[in-house]
Amino acid sequence: MSFASLHLATFSYRVAIFWKLCDSQMRLLVLASRFLGNKRPPSLPQERSPSPPQALKVSEPQDQDTLAGIACIHAADQIPVEIWHKILSIAISYPLLPRDDDSYFEYQKVTLFNCETIAMYKACERVRTKLRLVCRSWDQFLDQHSDRLVHLNTATSTGHWPPVKRWNRIVRIEGINDINCECRVPTCWPCFIDYNEPSTWGLSAAPYSEYVVENVKKKHLPLLGSRCQAISHPSIWSGTLLDSVRLNGVTYLAWVGDLGSLSPSSMKISQAYPNLTHLKISISPLYDPSHNFNLPRLRLLSILISHNEPPSPSGQIGYWQLPSLRCLVIVSPRLLGGDVPLDITPLISRIGQPVEEFFFREYISRFEAQQPIPSSTIWTAMPSLKLLGATPAQLSSLTGPGVKRSVDFAIEIAELFSENCARDDRMNKIHLDSLREFCGRILLDKSWHEVSKWLARNAPLCAGSIYSSVEVFDKLNALGYGLCDCRYVSFPIEYGLL
Repeated sequence: MSFASLHLATFSYRVAIFWKLCDSQMRLLVLASRFLGNKRPPSLPQERSPSPPQALKVSEPQDQDTLAGIACIHAADQIPVEIWHKILSIAISYPLLPRDDDSYFEYQKVTLFNCETIAMYKACERVRTKLRLVCRSWDQFLDQHSDRLVHLNTATSTGHWPPVKRWNRIVRIEGINDINCECRVPTCWPCFIDYNEPSTWGLSAAPYSEYVVENVKKKHLPLLGSRCQAISHPSIWSGTLLDSVRLNGVTYLAWVGDLGSLSPSSMKISQAYPNLTHLKISISPLYDPSHNFNLPRLRLLSILISHNEPPSPSGQIGYWQLPSLRCLVIVSPRLLGGDVPLDITPLISRIGQPVEEFFFREYISRFEAQQPIPSSTIWTAMPSLKLLGATPAQLSSLTGPGVKRSVDFAIEIAELFSENCARDDRMNKIHLDSLREFCGRILLDKSWHEVSKWLARNAPLCAGSIYSSVEVFDKLNALGYGLCDCRYVSFPIEYGLL
């Protein structure tokens, strides 16, 4: 065999490995490369089998697979390396970070850390490992994308999972939080195993070893670098992770402020993470003159309020400089006996001008009275508002803006079929007709596929409130421009709901 033939056979073998390793999704990504540049993407083997390049003189006869492999090599050589890197990045992509243009519903998906998201991450890592076998250049590029996610897990002897080789490549840190692994043995990640029930562990059960905690603080966290952009549930590591030099690239910070006096202040957060675009924080009290939020790039702010409180007697709510804010989420407790309703007017009057999406959520359910929405303040303080999320009862008491204006409304599927709606005879007593004049679309917080699964799973538990989902959906669909899921797919759909 001549040198040219040997060279050709080697390349053909490499291409054969490539197509075996890449599934149908990867082939589509290769074809999609034509939209990323002006070069023609490599042809798939089954598309055509052209003659080998003229420069190669092959004496031995070649079969169709070899000729197709030659065509792939010839076309692939014409594609800029930047496009290949883009294709590979898409092939191993995992939602570690929210994007700047993400809606609230898309942001909610990114914040999840559970069995499903862990399975997704493992699948991405398997794809990355296989693609590294194709050639040396791919191996070098994909090696740079290792160790993207770490869970600070005191249930392990090392204090973290999965194993990390290069801490300076960590993109997202998940701290300790109440985790419920719904898988049977083996579990998704290290946790305590109850062989009678699905494996669970939480803050109360985690074996806090002072050695493990200190080992993570002193040995691992100091190795984090500029690639770290997301921190969720920093918990007992909050102080160590406040580093304006190494971690000033952090854009996503969630579940901070839940340690009381040990939590970092708003001023320290603003100084340590000046590039934040998404912040989820617990605040108590909400109105405090010491608040100092100076985050010019923040696009989403989610505030969890631990208890109801009247506005500050002095009228001072602190310093809030959030010029880029687009989505505001306020989560408060419902009203118990004798509680004073939470007045959010001072806050939204201060920061509501650029807000386009506003969600008023509550975390205590059942039959307590619901927080009222200050209708007049909403329309004047948020002139750019396009989407308002609230409960059906809150929306029923909402008055119009007084001018011709269309706003979309978002409702959680769990709230729609909750006991509160059941008590109100499943929305028959909740009059949403008043929304017709200014109602755009009614959006659910899940996709139709997820809605169908949720109804099937919860119907036995909520038999008193779920009697005909189609009847409820028909009533909502009659408002404004109709009912849609979180992906803006209109109702009715073909999933065969209850």
